[in-house]
Amino acid sequence: GEWRWSPVSSCSKLSRGDKLKLSIANLKRHYVVGYADKLEEFIKALEKKFPDFFRGASETYDRMKLERIEEKKLNIERGNHPGYVLPNPTSQKFIERRQDLDVQFYKVGKAQADELIEACNQV
Repeated sequence: GEWRWSPVSSCSKLSRGDKLKLSIANLKRHYVVGYADKLEEFIKALEKKFPDFFRGASETYDRMKLERIEEKKLNIERGNHPGYVLPNPTSQKFIERRQDLDVQFYKVGKAQADELIEACNQV
């Protein structure tokens, strides 16, 4: 089938499962996604898959990364480093139950990114 825009009101009549299926179909047809854990690999894959658009992206990212590292070092030296709080296991389980479809959608996007990275590494 062909993707078609539809007003939100027509989507509100769909079940949660049908909304997930529609979202996954649109993701697979229209988007290329990556995720932070493999950002550098993903950028390199984009350079190979879409060289006209992403040529030089790795070098740009490397420069930005070095700038960010220097910025973090300065913040630590100045005592301005933010702390990070992770949710406790009970809260984590609650979030996972409430966002079950989000987690399923994320896994599809992650798998798509992994497939792209793997395919570009074989070239």
